[in-house]
Amino acid sequence: MSIRKAKKNANKPATVPSTGSTPAKKVSKSRVSAPVKGGTQKGTSKKVAAKEATNNVAKTTLTKKISTSDTGLGKNVANFYRVIQYCLSLGIKYNPANIMLFVVAMTILYNSALDAVAAVGTALGPYTPAQQARKETNAGMKKLLTRIAKALASSNGVTPAQKEKCASLIRKVRSVRVVAIDPTIEDPNYISVSQQSFDNLYDHFQDLVSFIAGTSIYVTNISDVKLTALQTLLAVMLEQNQAVINLQPAVTAARIARNHILYDATTGVVDTALAAKAVIGSAYGPKTAEYKGVSGIAFTRPKKGTI
Repeated sequence: MSIRKAKKNANKPATVPSTGSTPAKKVSKSRVSAPVKGGTQKGTSKKVAAKEATNNVAKTTLTKKISTSDTGLGKNVANFYRVIQYCLSLGIKYNPANIMLFVVAMTILYNSALDAVAAVGTALGPYTPAQQARKETNAGMKKLLTRIAKALASSNGVTPAQKEKCASLIRKVRSVRVVAIDPTIEDPNYISVSQQSFDNLYDHFQDLVSFIAGTSIYVTNISDVKLTALQTLLAVMLEQNQAVINLQPAVTAARIARNHILYDATTGVVDTALAAKAVIGSAYGPKTAEYKGVSGIAFTRPKKGTI
């Protein structure tokens, strides 16, 4: 073989012996794609991907403790959480046009509601024992008044006019119908009446103690009916009453903020939850299993004037 021919053969590709099977074809990398569930579409659309990402964010955000109350606002917050979870379970099929009904937006609102409810509890922390202490201090007032009248009547040199004046002042104290504040009742009128009853009780009792101090003939050996003991009691009543008055604004402000989050039109928890349920009903139909799964989650609003 000549040198020229050897070079020509060397430039030819090597021949691979046939094995009876068809040689594999080279696959272009650009044509390789991950399988898509439910068909051969070219990947997931940006809109669907964004929706899934949004739901994933919401899943990691819904971490706060749910209120376990079975009635009123506690149940509204807990049921709102259930609506959000149901929307999450529908995945990309829950597709509201209103951005306030996106799962992420509702999750933010839910967490705000939890914070608002907790803020009321924080404000009630010092308030509840303060009003309870005031209630207990005044609980034995009627029996004490009877003992004061008898102590004055037994004092040396007391006149009929003084007895009548004392009786008149005692009747004023007795006439006050003390309404102890129930922390679970938020009616502003109820709270106002309750506070006024304690204010009036203190005022009338102060008049009685001032009268006794001015007689100079009131003398008794019973320690808790002595003038000094009555003056100490009066000071305690004033201090406890002022403590409740000072704490009341924080409770009221926290309740107002909470009620805005729960009950404001369109943007509140209740209206938002109802709107989300309506989206599901519109998408699937009112008689479908999908809608029935959320339609039974109930929400309530307080009676007008009670919050």
